[in-house]
Amino acid sequence: MDNVEISRRLYWAAFVLGTALFLLAIALGIHESIIGHHRLPPVAITYWPDIKALRDREESDHLIAQLRLALYLDLDGASNRYRIHDDLATALIARGDSGGAVAHGRKALRIDPDYVERVHTRAISFAEMGKTESAINHYRQALSLDPDFFLAHLNLGVALASWNQLDDAIKHFREARRIKTDIPEIHYNLGLALESRGDLEAAVAPYRQALQLRPDYFKAHLKLGAALAFLEHYEEAVKHYREALKLVPHYIAAQNELAQLYDTLAMTYAESGQFDTAVTTAEQAVELAIGANAHKLVDEIRQRLELYKQGKPYSEPSSE
Repeated sequence: MDNVEISRRLYWAAFVLGTALFLLAIALGIHESIIGHHRLPPVAITYWPDIKALRDREESDHLIAQLRLALYLDLDGASNRYRIHDDLATALIARGDSGGAVAHGRKALRIDPDYVERVHTRAISFAEMGKTESAINHYRQALSLDPDFFLAHLNLGVALASWNQLDDAIKHFREARRIKTDIPEIHYNLGLALESRGDLEAAVAPYRQALQLRPDYFKAHLKLGAALAFLEHYEEAVKHYREALKLVPHYIAAQNELAQLYDTLAMTYAESGQFDTAVTTAEQAVELAIGANAHKLVDEIRQRLELYKQGKPYSEPSSE
């Protein structure tokens, strides 16, 4: 081999070695920039716009892959590790991967102790936007991280009840009640769910408990009054309707329902021969029906009232 060939080969060997050393230096510089100084190297700056664009387009698979790559590169230190874990948890929830979402949620929680509250707040926002499925998934995520978060149990129960998933809703209302016994809304919503499921007798106790905790709970008075009237506990039902009307005096629906309830009571008194009481009760029914602009009901009660004044009970007309 002549000297020229030897020189040429040495030249190429030196060139390859120099190139390799140059690339190694660049790699070490990028690593030092990420790990040592927690600053984004130029090659990584493009990740966050890409992640935002994928999030906006709801491309969950690509978003998850990009977030995992960003997490692997440890872009911008701990503050962004929290963001990445949070974004990954949210993306995995949307894809139905609850196990993966919980895992990243727990890592976010270790970085930020307020993370569960943030997930719960996000769930409330979804619920307010009408995105019930997303709200339910995020309430469940919050509860997987903090099973004793009573407010998440309550709000999850409300969301599930709106989807008619009553058994599951009742379970969460009862769990909320176990954790926090002094919140009237928990008892009230439990009563609503039980009533919606057809367990009207079971609903009475939660309605009563809600009123013990908040005596001016208008809706609870109405619901308890209606339940008691259906169960034929008329006099107690009247009491709760009257309490409701003290709180909201011109609530027409309550006036109408109470007028019908007084009408039913008057018929009951007349059937047992208590005609004076029947007359007084029917007159109250007429007054309430007038206030509710229920003109047909007014006419019907007045016809029955005339019978009571004559000492006669009212009999339903025969359908035959």
